[in-house]
Amino acid sequence: MGMASELSKEEWMERLRKVGRVLLGTVAIVCLVVFWPTIKQKAQNLFFKSMQSHLELTPTKIQEWIRPEAAEVFQAELLECGFQIIGDFSINQSRQNKLRGYLNPQKNVYAVMYDRLGRPALLDFYTFYEDGTSVRMTTAANPHSETPPGKQIWYIQDPMSIRQLLEKMLTERPDKPVLPVSKEAFALTLKRYLEEISLWESKQFLQ
Repeated sequence: MGMASELSKEEWMERLRKVGRVLLGTVAIVCLVVFWPTIKQKAQNLFFKSMQSHLELTPTKIQEWIRPEAAEVFQAELLECGFQIIGDFSINQSRQNKLRGYLNPQKNVYAVMYDRLGRPALLDFYTFYEDGTSVRMTTAANPHSETPPGKQIWYIQDPMSIRQLLEKMLTERPDKPVLPVSKEAFALTLKRYLEEISLWESKQFLQ
């Protein structure tokens, strides 16, 4: 009788363990279904970031540009529009990718002039907002039909003066709290922006 009772207890514990395994499996499946979109998004971000090269802006000298004269293309008019020179930088210490940064403290706008691979100088205007969004106006060609969420990019193909470009930026950009510009914040702000754009472009390319 004692043996039968002991066996019944073991059988009961085994049944409980089986039920527990079933319940745990069910909970795991439910959690996977519920949280799958989040898990999938994080996995994708990790994958794309693993493909993304680390980006650094390193102070450089204008003499290191492939075409130093490119830095003077827009400079006079930028200064007339209230911009101040921040400095010259290389992207990932590359001789092929140089930029010169400017800021307009009255309008809270950064201007960036690029000398990329010896091509004609490109000019960008940037406005960054407190909520993490931004507006970029560029004279570069448009490689995409879409832009990243919260990162508006305006591609300007029509001939315009620097003053006209700035007025377009100030007139059409969203009216909400902007981040103040500063020489100290420029490199880090632009680095983060370019990395976010690079990540988005990687996703677009592989979709």
